Amino acid sequence: MNLLKPYVIFLLWVITLLIFTTYYLRWNGEYSGSYVHTNLTPPESRDLIPAGEIVTGFHLKQPVNWPSLDNITKQDASSSVCVDLQLANYGDRHNEGTIALTLQANGVSRRVTVDASAIRDNAFHQFCFNDLIFGSIAHEPTNLILEGVNGKPGSSITAWLTADSVYGKAQINGVDSNKSLLFRINTVRKKDDQRISAIILTILCGLSGLLLFWPVFRQPATK
Repeated sequence: MNLLKPYVIFLLWVITLLIFTTYYLRWNGEYSGSYVHTNLTPPESRDLIPAGEIVTGFHLKQPVNWPSLDNITKQDASSSVCVDLQLANYGDRHNEGTIALTLQANGVSRRVTVDASAIRDNAFHQFCFNDLIFGSIAHEPTNLILEGVNGKPGSSITAWLTADSVYGKAQINGVDSNKSLLFRINTVRKKDDQRISAIILTILCGLSGLLLFWPVFRQPATK
């Protein structure tokens, strides 16, 4: 009976440790998720017009004339690339079909598709190129290609164009638009370092508990 109380204390300690681990590894954003950093901010929203419905055969080419980016960190250079486009669904209209965004840079081409029904009205939608790192495209000749994979008039989405063409002027179906897509380029990296730190902390807490209660466990049972 004398050992019952230490065992109960140890059991409560283990339960508390499990709750701590579950909370920080599953629900707390400090130890999970991704870190997003905007490296290329969007052009100004000025005299906005829609690019037209992105139906089958729609083709928009947006050059990216890079400004001087002297503050690229090593973390950003080795992080994957995401491009955000400001799209619209015509007042939350039900739309169908698929659109694609292709990123061409430094002799590499990557393509991401998205269902039109997933697009929110007048919001930035993120297209991520997970196997493409930012350091391989920054300051390199770059193009964004927005296409309609399959879409019909009356049920397709659109993209916003701005008069601010600081990064270059878009061509729509081969015709100069004198406008630019509203886009930004981000780097995204997972918070693996924080997650690993939490795991190490949990292991150390577990070892400290074993060391704390080890003398109690080794005591001979008394009647």
